Amino acid sequence: MKRIWNHPEEPQSGKRYWRSTDELESRSEFLNKLGVEFPAGDMLDETERENSRRDFLKLMGASTAMMGLVSCRRPLTNILPYTDHVEWIVPGKPLLYATAMPSPTGAVPVVAITHEGRPTHLQGNPLHPLGGGLNSFAQASVLDLYDPERSQFPLVKGQKSTWEAANKEITALVEAAKKTGGSDVGVVVGSTTSPTANRLLGELKSVLPQIKLYGYEAISAEAQSLSNKDLLGAGVKTF
Repeated sequence: MKRIWNHPEEPQSGKRYWRSTDELESRSEFLNKLGVEFPAGDMLDETERENSRRDFLKLMGASTAMMGLVSCRRPLTNILPYTDHVEWIVPGKPLLYATAMPSPTGAVPVVAITHEGRPTHLQGNPLHPLGGGLNSFAQASVLDLYDPERSQFPLVKGQKSTWEAANKEITALVEAAKKTGGSDVGVVVGSTTSPTANRLLGELKSVLPQIKLYGYEAISAEAQSLSNKDLLGAGVKTF
C-alpha cells in the first residue's frame, strides 16, 4: 500500500530552508512532485501508460515463446505393459543374473544387475572359480549399451535402413549363397571361447560348406597362445 506523506506546512515568517537544489531552482515544480512515488511515470498520460503496458506484455510473451522453442526436452514415449509378463520381474526391484563377458583370451565372470530387463550395473562373481574381480573393460561395458554414439539402425549397402529390410537382404544373400555352397561368401569373426558362438559357426559351415571364416582381433593374442601351447600344452589358456 502506498504511503501518503503529510509534509508540515512551511512557516510564513522566519527563516526558510531549502530542502534540495530542485526546490531552489524550481519552486512550483518541486511542490507538485512532493509525495509522488514515480515522478517520471506519473507524467505519462493515460494513452502512453496503456501503450507501455501493451509493449511490456508483448515482450514478455515473445520471450516466453522463445524459451519454449529453444528448451531441450526428452522425446515423449509411452510406457506399455507386458503382453506376456517376464518371469521373476517385479517393477522397481532389481533382478540379478550370473553371466560372463567374452574376451579375446577367455571370459570375465560377472553378476549383471537389471531393472525391468535393462542392465544397470555389473559386479564380480565371487562364486566363480576364476574369482570375483572385474577389470576396467568389464566395468565400462555396461555404459556401451547406453552410448548415444552407438549404432541405432542397420546399414544396407552403406545406407540407413530398417531391420525388416536388413533381414530381407540377409535372406536374399543366404539364398544366393546356397547355390554356390558359400564359395563367394566370407565372414569375419573375432576370437571367442563361447560354445554357443562356435556351435552357430559350425551350423553355418554345414549349410554353406565352402564359406570362408576369417578371424581378426585388433589386439592379437597369437603370440600368447603359442607360448601357452609350448609351456602348458595344447588347449590350455591363461587368464
